[in-house]
Amino acid sequence: MNVSFFDTFSTVTVSCTPDVICEIGTTIVKNPAIVDGMGEKIVLCCCKFCNGNVLTKFAEIIILEYENDASEKFIKTFSGNKSYSIQSALHELQLSQA
Repeated sequence: MNVSFFDTFSTVTVSCTPDVICEIGTTIVKNPAIVDGMGEKIVLCCCKFCNGNVLTKFAEIIILEYENDASEKFIKTFSGNKSYSIQSALHELQLSQA
C-alpha cells in the first residue's frame, strides 16, 4: 500500500508495509515533522534519490508530529523498521524540494 507524505512545497508517495500504515493510521500524512529522535543507526536509504545505495544515519526511535487528511493532529512514536521507513520517506520529501 502507498502512503503520501506532503507539506507546503511537495508530495512524496511511498510504498509502506501494512503495519506502518496501521500505526500511522492514515494514507495521507500532512506536514510531517520529526520532533525528536533517539539512538542512531546507519542504514541503506531506499528513497528514490539514494536508490538504496547510500548509507544514511537515521534515528532508532522517532517522535513524529503530523496531520491526517481530516487535518487532525497526531504525535506518535515509531521505532525500528517503521522509524526507518518514515525517515526515508521524509528524506525523499526534503530532497524533492531542493
